[in-house]
Amino acid sequence: MSIRPVVRCLACGMMLVACTHADRIVRPAVPPADSTPAQDSAGERVAGIPAGWLWGGDPVAFKVGTQRGKAHSGLYAAYITGTSETLPPPPAVPRPRAAAAENFGTLQQFFSADAYRGRRLRWSGWLKSSGTDNWSVGLWMRIDGPGVVLAFDNMSARMVTTTSGWEQVSVVLDVPANAIGVSLGLLTLGAGEVVADDFVLETVDESVPVTNMFSRPEPLGSDSATIAAWYARAPRAPCNLGFEGLADETAAAAAWLAKAAVPLASVQPGADLTDLAPLRAMIGTSRLVGMGEGTHGTREFFLMKHRVFEFLVQQMGFTHFAIEATWPEANDINTYVLTGQGDPASLLSHLYYWTWNTQEVLDLILWMRQWNVSAPSGQRVQFLGFDMPAPGAAMDTVAGFVARVDSANATFVSSRYACLAPYRNHGLQAGQPTTAYAALPAAERAACHQGLAEVFALISADSVEYRNASSGAVYANALQSARVVQQFEEMAAASSSTVAASAVRDSCMAENVQWLMQQAGPTARMMLWAHNGHVDNRPQTMGGLLRSAFGQDYVNIGLLFGTGTFNAVGPLSNGLQGLQAWSASLLPSGSIEALFAATGRPLLLLDARRITADDSVPPMLAGSLLMRSIGAAFDPASEREFFSYEMFPADFQLLIFVQASTPSTLLPFVP
Repeated sequence: MSIRPVVRCLACGMMLVACTHADRIVRPAVPPADSTPAQDSAGERVAGIPAGWLWGGDPVAFKVGTQRGKAHSGLYAAYITGTSETLPPPPAVPRPRAAAAENFGTLQQFFSADAYRGRRLRWSGWLKSSGTDNWSVGLWMRIDGPGVVLAFDNMSARMVTTTSGWEQVSVVLDVPANAIGVSLGLLTLGAGEVVADDFVLETVDESVPVTNMFSRPEPLGSDSATIAAWYARAPRAPCNLGFEGLADETAAAAAWLAKAAVPLASVQPGADLTDLAPLRAMIGTSRLVGMGEGTHGTREFFLMKHRVFEFLVQQMGFTHFAIEATWPEANDINTYVLTGQGDPASLLSHLYYWTWNTQEVLDLILWMRQWNVSAPSGQRVQFLGFDMPAPGAAMDTVAGFVARVDSANATFVSSRYACLAPYRNHGLQAGQPTTAYAALPAAERAACHQGLAEVFALISADSVEYRNASSGAVYANALQSARVVQQFEEMAAASSSTVAASAVRDSCMAENVQWLMQQAGPTARMMLWAHNGHVDNRPQTMGGLLRSAFGQDYVNIGLLFGTGTFNAVGPLSNGLQGLQAWSASLLPSGSIEALFAATGRPLLLLDARRITADDSVPPMLAGSLLMRSIGAAFDPASEREFFSYEMFPADFQLLIFVQASTPSTLLPFVP
C-alpha cells in the first residue's frame, strides 16, 4: 500500500522505483548480496554495501562487499564480482551507457554541488581487475544541472579489463555555476571481479585536461524541480572513500543515536504521556503530522500511533485523524465517532483493508468516541479517510444526490457511471480487477474518463442550484464523491503498471488530504496514518506532495522496528489466503534499524533534524541508509529485498524505533 523510490541509478540517469500496492509488491533495488555482515570461508570478506555507499544495477548478477587485507592501503578495500557471461561489452562510441538495470553494477554516491561550483574535479581510484572477455570496469562521474546533464564520463572508451596489479584511473570534469549535484562511482559490466580502494575526489587546476564525453548538456530525463529536490536531500561530500573503519563508524553512529534520541516509556495507549513531551517542540506549530509504519501488520506501530494521537489531542489541540482508507466509508466511522450511531466493528470492516480491520484500530475508534462524549465542541475529534481503492459508495452517493436534487439528470449520471459498473465494489464484494479496466481499448477508457468528468462538471457547474437544494456539507460531500470516482478510474487506467498506479494513487491521496484540511478550516490540526512509503518526503509521494503544498506545516514521523513478527500477505498468488504472521530477523549493517538496535534501547524517539544541525554527527548518519519497508505483502525467502534507501532528515524528520515487533490483532470482517 505504498510507493517509494528506492535508488536512482546515477550511472545511467534512470530512476528505479518499487512499490507495495494492496497485496501486490514490486521488489526494490537492494544490496546485491545478503547485507548482514558475514565473513566468507577465507575469513577475509564481509558481504554487503560499504558504509556511505549506494548500489545501482542488477542485485543478482553482481555481488559486493568489503575485503579485509590485500587492500591498496590500510586494512580494507571494496570488491564487486559479476557472474553474467551474456552481458554486452562496453560500447565503442563514447556515450553514457543506456543500459537496463540488469546490464551493470555500480557502487555510487551523490552529493550537493554547493561546495564545488566553478571548480575542476578529478575522481580517481585504484583498481585491480580480472575477468572474462566481456568483463570491464571503470569510474564514472556526472554533473547534474536543472533538468540536464552538464558533464559526464564513464570511461566507456577506455574501461579496464584485466590488470596485473593495482592500476590508478580517473575522470575529470568541470562543475559549472548552474550545477545542482554531483554523482560518481565505480561501474562494472560482465563476468569477473574488481577490487577497488583509495578513491579520491579533489580539485585540480586547468593543466589537468577534462575527460567530458559531452560537447553540450544532455537531457537528464527528470524535470528541474525533481532534480533539485533530490539533491536537496544529499550530503555535501562523498564519504568512506578508503573503505576503512566500518565497525568504528557503526559504533559511533549508534553511540550518537543513543545520546540524541529520547527514550520512551511505553507504546500502550492510556499510559502517562510525560515521556512524549518532547514531541511538542519537535512538531511545533505544524498543522499536519504524517505518521508512517514500516509494516502494515505490527501491533506496536498501531499502539504507538494511538498513543501519539492521544498526546496530540490532549496536549496540542489536534482534532482530526485521517487514515489510508477509502474516503466515503471512513465518513461512516466518523458518524459513529461524533454521534455514537452504528456498530464500530462493522463500520471498521467496511474499510475493506485487512490491515486496518484490527483490534488496535478498533480501540482507537472507541477511544475517539469516548473522548467526544465529554470533550467541549471545539475539541471533538473526527475520523476521516483519504484513499480511493473502492468506488462503490462514492458512486452511490453521487447518484443518490443527483436523484434527490436534480432528478432530470439521474439517467445522465447512471449512463456515465455504467462504464465502471464491472469494476466497482458492492460492499465487501470486489468488482473485476483494475488491470482488466487498464486492458480495455484506449478509446473505451477515454470515453469512460470523459463521462466521469462530465458528472463532476455537472455538480460543480450547478453549485448554486445544488447548494440551495441541500446543505453545504451535503453538497461538498457529493462533489468530493464525484472526484473520488474520477480518482479510482485514473488509478485503474494506470494499473497495468503497479508503479504508475501507485504514483497516481499517491497524488490523489495528497489531493484528498488537502481537501480534508480545507474542510477542517485554517486552524485545524490533523494526524495522518499511512505507510512510511506514503508519508515519506520524497518527491512525488503523498508526503512529498504535502510537503510542497504545506511546507513547514507538514511534519512526518517514520516508525521502524528491529526484529520480530508481523502480519502480511505471503507469496501465494491467490490473495488473502496467504495472510499470516511472518518473522523478520535481518538487520543489514548499513541500515538505520541496525544502528538503533545497537543502542540497546527498546523504544526511542529521534528528531532526525539533529543530524544536519550537529557538526559532530558521524558521517554514516549523514548519508543514505537502508530502512525496512514492508507493505501489505512479504516474502520470507527475499527478506533482504524489503529495504530501501532513505536519508535523514530529508525523507523523515522524526523517527520512532521499536525494538521488537509482534503481529496486529486481526478481526473478522462483519457483513
